Amino acid sequence: MDSKQFISTIKTHTEVSPVYFLLSMELPSEVKRPKPGQFFMVKVGRNNDPLLRRAFSLHRLINMNTIQILYRVRGKGTGVLSKRVPGERLDILGPLGKGFEIHSQINEAILVAGGVGIAPLFPLAEELKRAGKSIKLFIGGKNREDILCEDDFRSLGIEIYISTEDGTYGKRGLITDILEDYIQTPDSRLKTQIYACGPKPMLKVVSEIARFYSLTCSASLEERMACGIGACLGCAVKTRVQSSGFRVQRKKTKDSRLPTPNSQLYKMVCKDGPVFNAEEIEWDD
Repeated sequence: MDSKQFISTIKTHTEVSPVYFLLSMELPSEVKRPKPGQFFMVKVGRNNDPLLRRAFSLHRLINMNTIQILYRVRGKGTGVLSKRVPGERLDILGPLGKGFEIHSQINEAILVAGGVGIAPLFPLAEELKRAGKSIKLFIGGKNREDILCEDDFRSLGIEIYISTEDGTYGKRGLITDILEDYIQTPDSRLKTQIYACGPKPMLKVVSEIARFYSLTCSASLEERMACGIGACLGCAVKTRVQSSGFRVQRKKTKDSRLPTPNSQLYKMVCKDGPVFNAEEIEWDD
C-alpha cells in the first residue's frame, strides 16, 4: 500500500466563506505525493472523540511539502476540526484511493462542481493546464456562499460558468442546465471529457448528459467513510459493471425462474474510487 500514517503540523487554517474552511498542513518527505482525486483520512480531534477519522480530498499540493484541504462544516467531526489552530498536530492516513486520469487524446476538459465538490478539481485543473488541455469549469451551488475558488481557477486562465439555485450569484438555476446548453454548441464535443464532483443528484444528471452526448465522464463520489481502506464496507455503492467487486445475494422472489438468487455488485468508494467512470455507477439505487 502506498498510503502512510503520519503526523502533520497545521500551518494555516482559515474560514474562506460561511461554514467553509481551508486547512494547510505539512506533508513529510517520506509520504508519497498525492494525485488529484485522492484523499486523506484525518483524526480531527485532540483525543478519541470523535473516534473515527474523517475523509478529505486533496485540494492543493504546494511546493511538494504542503497539502491543503477545503471542507464544509457539516457535523460533529468537521465542527471539531474547524477549531484546530496553526501549530497543532494532526494524525493522518493517506494518500488514499484512486484519483483522476488525464488521457492524452482529449483536448478539452469540462469540470463540473457542486459546492465543496470544487475541492478535488483544482489540482486536476493544474495538471490539465500543464498537459496543455483546454478547460471549462461549471460551478453550482444553492447560494453565493457555495461558490468557492473562483479566483484560483481564473488565475489559471480557465473559462468559468456559474449558477446558484436562488440566483444570488451567476445564473439562476442548476449548473447541469448550463452544462447541457454548452455541450450542445458547435465544436464543444471534440475529444472532450467531463470530470465531476458534488452531490449525488448532480452527478447522476451529469452522467446522463455525458451518456446522451457520448462523452466520457469521470465522477468523484462523496461518501461517508469509516476506515478509508475498504475493510469496513461502509462506503459501498451499487455498480453496473459485473467484472469485479463483491456480490450481495438478494432474497429470491416467488416468481423467480432462475436456479440461483439475484445478486448485486458493489464497489468501495474509498478503495475502488473515489473516482469512477460514471457509467459504472448505478445511480438509481
